[in-house]
Amino acid sequence: MAKGRDRPRKEPKRKAKEKAPKIPPASTPSYEPPASVEVIKPRRKEREPRDEE
Repeated sequence: MAKGRDRPRKEPKRKAKEKAPKIPPASTPSYEPPASVEVIKPRRKEREPRDEE
């Protein structure tokens, strides 16, 4: 059992290192998601007047 646990632990650690360098480049595209959030807000405003009618 101990051997099986040690192996899986080493694998996730290596993957975590690969994800770390990917975070910096992902920071640039992260600015785009906020723009999509702004588009969702106007849509909600349109639904509000419809509910009032």
